[in-house]
Amino acid sequence: MKLLQELATRILSVCLFLTIVSARKFLDPVVKFSAKSSLAATNPWYVKWFDVKLDHFTYSDTSTFKMKWLWNNTFYKSGGPIFFYTGNEGDIEGFTTATGMMWDLAPRYNAAIIFAEHRFYGESQPFGNQSYASIKNMGYLTSEQALADYAALIYELKTPNNSLGIYYPKETPVIAFGGSYGGMLSAWFRMKYPHLITGAWAASAPLLYFKGGGIDQGAFDSITTRTYMDAGCNRFIIANSWNAILNLSSTDDGRSFLKHAIQD
Repeated sequence: MKLLQELATRILSVCLFLTIVSARKFLDPVVKFSAKSSLAATNPWYVKWFDVKLDHFTYSDTSTFKMKWLWNNTFYKSGGPIFFYTGNEGDIEGFTTATGMMWDLAPRYNAAIIFAEHRFYGESQPFGNQSYASIKNMGYLTSEQALADYAALIYELKTPNNSLGIYYPKETPVIAFGGSYGGMLSAWFRMKYPHLITGAWAASAPLLYFKGGGIDQGAFDSITTRTYMDAGCNRFIIANSWNAILNLSSTDDGRSFLKHAIQD
């Protein structure tokens, strides 16, 4: 057992070192775009809050929480659309400064810009500091609930004399934007709420990357492997580390070792 632990420690250390070295070769898109002056910087947004239902699909629970959303009306003119970013897994400010296309297109199309934060991320925490404290709480962390949050916000914005003090005519087109998981949300938003969403721009959205979707389940892993190899990493070291972790996790002593190794 001691020999196995020493081997695992060495493998994990090497993998961590290689990962850090490799990561330096790749730019963090949020940092990259935040460092540049852009329309997002010269035309700042306003931070807004909207009360949304904890569970949109039941009548037995009327609980609500505050969802954060960011609003910019600089380029909007009567008849223009709303560009709506379907927030994904992270603070909404990061996506606001990293989604330059929306800011580039808004002046051309006289669009209002809205970035809505995904529930359970950033400051949109349904249970505050206890949001991740239990499976029961996290049961409300679903794509369906998040889309319903966004739909409720749009519906409120198009309701005269609404609680937000911001109103757009009912016929105002709404174009959803998103990338990766956010892109999946944008596409699903258009599919599920066609009466609210006129169109969607879904970038790098793996919509079919599910069981039965007709896509090779190992396709993304192959791309990831190639990325590490191109960066100069020995893929066999990384691959073997998973075997070591699996072996350790099969015993109480091994799980205890992994717990302390990760925490320390």
